Amino acid sequence: MDLYASIYGGYDLFYAGQDTGAFVPHQVGDQRDVVGTAPGDYDGDGDLDVYGVHVDGRSALYRNELESHSFV
Repeated sequence: MDLYASIYGGYDLFYAGQDTGAFVPHQVGDQRDVVGTAPGDYDGDGDLDVYGVHVDGRSALYRNELESHSFV
């Protein structure tokens, strides 16, 4: 299991779940303030991607690269 945390005023964080039950944090995107997120599998590869709505009106779609535990 993985976890995505939207941090207002800082970088969003993606916590990649490990087999040990621990989570490893990875920085996502930039420091624009996110006011909402919507997960979904837009590219049909079986993992959840994240659409972030930013307070400045510019939103971003982050594609989840499951193998490397990162968003692009």
